[in-house]
Amino acid sequence: MINNIIAAIAALYEPLGFTPTKDLLIACLCRGIIQSRMKRPIATSTSFDLALLCDLFHKWGTRPSKQQLHVKLLALPCLLGVFRVSAMALPYFDAVNQVSTDRSLVVPVVGYKNDRFGDGNTVTIHQLSDELCCPIATFKEWKRRTSALRTDTRNCRLLFTLENPPRKLRPDECAAILLDMAVEAGLDPAIFTHKSFRKTGVRTGLDAGVQPDAILKLGGWASAETFWHHYVARSVPPAYTDLIFDVDRPTPP
Repeated sequence: MINNIIAAIAALYEPLGFTPTKDLLIACLCRGIIQSRMKRPIATSTSFDLALLCDLFHKWGTRPSKQQLHVKLLALPCLLGVFRVSAMALPYFDAVNQVSTDRSLVVPVVGYKNDRFGDGNTVTIHQLSDELCCPIATFKEWKRRTSALRTDTRNCRLLFTLENPPRKLRPDECAAILLDMAVEAGLDPAIFTHKSFRKTGVRTGLDAGVQPDAILKLGGWASAETFWHHYVARSVPPAYTDLIFDVDRPTPP
């Protein structure tokens, strides 16, 4: 609830250049509410193999349709910037365009769930050598292919509907887009949901050796307890004792 209120305040005042969510008293109030709020069960999801998405993007090729670009630009920040799916409907196109570079996609975060206490934040997503899966190449092509749609749209979002005139995407529309892509990639919709994208980004980063604290900061979790409990679940391997004593395990016959 508090995150929804912060998001509403930010969305109302951001076009005017005001950031009331950065006010010291409001920030202290938000921190107090967040730290004292009641805990509630959180639905977990399952991660998937990113190779499936890479294969899909390669199948789409170097000239994906506008709809396919739309899907990629939604999915990649959820994976690489561990954005909540609903949060990807909020950033403004101009805000992202002004601070991004040829090597990084920079998404300003104000007043929604990746912004931990409503202080304002930026999420930087880096370039990938594989252009077909690269968020920077995807953004540049999206920018080029949607220039006509954005021409007469005031305060245009980074992602929007492809109708004319375009409008802001609803969170349920973002979720449906990702679910459709998951099905096209060969994932079972009974197991994998739109929430699987964020969890997959976290799990893949951890498995690649990225420090959990870095991913916690990137994703802006309001509760470190939530992050550690739902995303960093680890089990002690059978070889734990041998590892501690630096003993070579016998090779099975």
